[in-house]
Amino acid sequence: MIGALTAIPNQASAQDCTEVELLANWDGDSGFYADVWAVGDIAYVAQLSDNKVHFFDISDPLNPVRFLEWTVGAPNESASAQDVKVANGLLFIALETSVSDGVEIVDVRDPFNPVHLSWIDTPGFAQVHNCFYYDGYLYLADDRSAEIGIVDLTNYDPDNPPSRITQHKWLLNVGNSKVPDMTVRDGRLYAAGGSSDVLVALRRGMGQRRANF
Repeated sequence: MIGALTAIPNQASAQDCTEVELLANWDGDSGFYADVWAVGDIAYVAQLSDNKVHFFDISDPLNPVRFLEWTVGAPNESASAQDVKVANGLLFIALETSVSDGVEIVDVRDPFNPVHLSWIDTPGFAQVHNCFYYDGYLYLADDRSAEIGIVDLTNYDPDNPPSRITQHKWLLNVGNSKVPDMTVRDGRLYAAGGSSDVLVALRRGMGQRRANF
């Protein structure tokens, strides 16, 4: 089920807590949902164990409208869409696939008319569970790896895209932990590890330090 929520100040103690109200929901597919990302009035929802991403118009939060269903094409039509991120008019779909391509890049500068641009097929990252885009770089976490792959997209041109991107700019080793999720903020990478580790990597010079919790 996909729902739209809003935070309502608690009148008794508005400074201390909020109440959350469900405004609307959508459950129009028979499958399960893996991830959601929103930019402006458009939300993108990845469908777990299927090659689908649903596009929603959320300009009216009381009435989210699915207007498009994107399907990942050949040779990755059997892939599972695990994660979605959108930035600079590009949709990144993280794929767990039995083929090779770990990410699809889709042009969503006009989300009502999306266009496939590129596959990302880098060594060791065919089962991409999570991705994150920040400042021209795409960060990849593989379902079976204790490494994070960093792909340089600073010169990526959606009007003249490569059919495939096959090399990383950097690889970060996070020890023995597989990485289910990560985020990048203010030049720092925060990676959640399966053994309750958090890696903080400073992107400038790729120096890094590790914090265990």
